[in-house]
Amino acid sequence: MDVVVDNVGTTYAQSFRAACKGGRILTVGNTGGAKFEIDNRFLFGKHLSLIGSTMGTRRDFSEVMAMVFAGKLQPVLDREFPLADAAAAHERLESGEQLGKITLIIDT
Repeated sequence: MDVVVDNVGTTYAQSFRAACKGGRILTVGNTGGAKFEIDNRFLFGKHLSLIGSTMGTRRDFSEVMAMVFAGKLQPVLDREFPLADAAAAHERLESGEQLGKITLIIDT
């Protein structure tokens, strides 16, 4: 990959492996926690750039959400699982076969 967007942080190992030589890793969050270890050999061995960014301004958010509500943007969803099948959803994530988000359906 030329560019990898990582919003978890603890998945840097996979992001660094996925990036091609001269690739860029864009970090936009740390949902996996604030502290983690990285293998620095990937950074210098593959000539990677690590770039940090916030998600944007409130105005940016409003404009993007207006596009979502107008049907101009669609999230990439891989698969839905009922909450009872959460273990299967985790297995799919761990396999790395998903393309997009996996959602759990909660019946109320």
